Amino acid sequence: MTRSCSALGCTTRDNGRSRERGISFHQFPVDAAQRREWIRAVNRVDPRSRQAWRPGPSAMLCSRHFTEADFERYGMRRKLRRGAVPSLPVTEPEEAISNCRRPLTASLHSF
Repeated sequence: MTRSCSALGCTTRDNGRSRERGISFHQFPVDAAQRREWIRAVNRVDPRSRQAWRPGPSAMLCSRHFTEADFERYGMRRKLRRGAVPSLPVTEPEEAISNCRRPLTASLHSF
């Protein structure tokens, strides 16, 4: 099964092509406080319950939702810095339906 980004409206999939472009995937933090920050940043609603979305154990976000400053580099590898929170365009639920291929150059979300 192909992994995909959990951000609403993001169509990024974890495959050879995305890896060639330098896109990485990151699981939601285990730390409860940081996990809540990620959930708040994603701003996603469960369509059935209309409550805040709760990420499952395999939920991930792609690196396109983080700034370059959110990463530490180790030679050719990189990993998210401790405390990094996704901040690059994660669409609003209403916008995602009509604008699912929204470019990442859009204005930043204010949280």
